[in-house]
Amino acid sequence: ASALERELQLSERSRDQLLRESREWLSQIVDTIPAMISASDRDGNRIFGNAYHTSLETPSHHPSRSEEILRLHQKILSSGEASAPFEETVGNRAGNKLTYVTVKSPLRNGKGDAVGVLTTSLDITARKRAEAQLMYQARHDRLTALPNRAAFCERLNAELSRSRPAGSRFALHLIDLDRFK
Repeated sequence: ASALERELQLSERSRDQLLRESREWLSQIVDTIPAMISASDRDGNRIFGNAYHTSLETPSHHPSRSEEILRLHQKILSSGEASAPFEETVGNRAGNKLTYVTVKSPLRNGKGDAVGVLTTSLDITARKRAEAQLMYQARHDRLTALPNRAAFCERLNAELSRSRPAGSRFALHLIDLDRFK
């Protein structure tokens, strides 16, 4: 009986050790993922944030943004369904603006009840900057950095659309430079 008791104690200790190691490994994995991951309780208090998340300011520091986030959290908690992905801009401590695609979903307990909100955000700042650069290049001359013909046509169409319903007028002044396209 005492041998069986020792074996049971060793088994419990090894199980507890394995559980501690498993939690530690999971924590390390979550901290190394290049995404912001956080969880909040039903009242909106953050109960978890990975290392990447804690290095940034969150958009909830702005009061109107906080109210918007709380409304979204309440909707997720009441429906039990994840939000559609959306883009948001977050300032980091260095003062840079970063753009993220964010998904919020219910955080469930062992019984399956929604007890909070899990937020996952992926950094898409580089993609957004590349898109902006491509848009600029598509609408501007490389040599002069002036708006090109495509940009001119867009602006002209916008001005025509704006002035027609109002019955207003506008002037267009053209300058032609010989042997310059």
